[in-house]
Amino acid sequence: MRTLAVVTILVLGLTVLAGFGPQRELSEQDQPVAGRLWLDPQVPRVGESVQMRTVLFNLENPPLLPLPYESPRGGDTIVGLFMPTGRTGEYITRLTYTQPGRRWINIYLEGPEGRLALRTAFWVFDDDELPEGPVPESLAVVVSPEPGREAGLPPWLEPATYIAIVVVIAAELAIIAWSLIFVRRQQRLAV
Repeated sequence: MRTLAVVTILVLGLTVLAGFGPQRELSEQDQPVAGRLWLDPQVPRVGESVQMRTVLFNLENPPLLPLPYESPRGGDTIVGLFMPTGRTGEYITRLTYTQPGRRWINIYLEGPEGRLALRTAFWVFDDDELPEGPVPESLAVVVSPEPGREAGLPPWLEPATYIAIVVVIAAELAIIAWSLIFVRRQQRLAV
């Protein structure tokens, strides 16, 4: 009985921890490529304005409307719009990063099955840092396996959902622990 409880607690704990693991490197071989992204300058630096141009070429009828994007990294998330340039599937934006490190760009499209997220990643460097090795001229924009966030949802909803999940799992673990303690006491009283 005790072994089963320990295994159950370990499985639940590992399941929770697996959700917080590092994201895998995006690869063109793993996910369908929806387009390319160009950075100007090619090596983005902290505090420097970066122009981003994306061309989405594997989509039927790319929208002529601005495309919402977010660039998350830890607690620092930049939100904005890629504006259409007038050429089919081409969009442009300009932003400035205030922290160095790996950055993601998630571009959101409304599709027939709901919201679709397109994603790419790159590095932002401090002024005194240099990239290791050559810098690619353009980056693949791949279709993300997770759907994009729904438009119009309040920003507090996602963290509140995660908190609720943690509370439910913690309550389950507390119930399991209490049950084990109760059964053990009953066994001691029976002997």
